[in-house]
Amino acid sequence: MEGLITTFGIDWRMLAIQIVNFGVLLTALWYFLYKPMLQFLDKRRSEVVEAVQKSEQAELKLKDAAAAKTKKIAEAAREAMAIMDSAQVSAQAQAAALLLEAQQRAERTLLEAHERAEEVKRKTLIAQKAEIARMVVLGAEKTLHKKVQSSV
Repeated sequence: MEGLITTFGIDWRMLAIQIVNFGVLLTALWYFLYKPMLQFLDKRRSEVVEAVQKSEQAELKLKDAAAAKTKKIAEAAREAMAIMDSAQVSAQAQAAALLLEAQQRAERTLLEAHERAEEVKRKTLIAQKAEIARMVVLGAEKTLHKKVQSSV
């Protein structure tokens, strides 16, 4: 083995120094690079886990909000239908009341027109009777006047 070491020109002191230097370098790299890198990766891993949890919570909240929205929309639709039904019933009742009022007014107007027509008819009959009576009197006067003149 000694021959192999001399053949390759290996110096034990240099080899020992190189091993110590490599050990110091390895320790320094482990302490200043590997450990902080592991801490950074652990911190990053915990942040990712936290972000995933938050996104799952946000997704649940979004589903809850969507369900609440759907529920409120359905409730608003029911309220709108109730209001529309109420408005239709109210409109039908109001239309029926207006129709009844219009019919009553029409009947009153028709009754008043009949009463006026009867009054006009009565007045016309009275006027005609008076005219007939006057004509009869005039006719009788003429006849009497003729008879009186023919007898004189």
